Amino acid sequence: VSPKTAAAEDLFLTVMQVTDCRSPGRRPVHGLDAGERVGCTIEGPDATWVVLMRRDSQRSAEPAEFTVPGNRTGRVLVTDLTPGRWQARRGESSEIRELMVDQDSGTAWFEGPAGTWTLSR
Repeated sequence: VSPKTAAAEDLFLTVMQVTDCRSPGRRPVHGLDAGERVGCTIEGPDATWVVLMRRDSQRSAEPAEFTVPGNRTGRVLVTDLTPGRWQARRGESSEIRELMVDQDSGTAWFEGPAGTWTLSR
C-alpha cells in the first residue's frame, strides 16, 4: 500500500469485512475526517456504523464532532477518550446520550439517529 502523493506522514485505515459465501458481499465504506479524529462509516443493512479514532492514538478530552450520514440509525464507536462522563448531543436538538468511558478501554459506544453529533465531557 502506498499513498497517491508523497508526504512526510501518511495515515492508512484498513477495514476488514468477514462474510460467508452466502453473504451479499462487502458493505460500502467511506472515510471520515473529523478534525483530530479520523475513521470511517460502514453502511450496514439496517444501520450505519461510525468508527472514530485520534490521528495520534493519544487519549483526549477534546470534543469530537461528526456526522452519521443518511437516514438510518447510527451505531457509533469513538476511541482514544479520557475516562469519565461524556455526553453525545445531536445537532441543536435536546437529544442526548449519557456515556461513561472507563480507564481500560478509553472508548464510547452509542446508538442514535442520523445527523451531526458532538461528543463532549
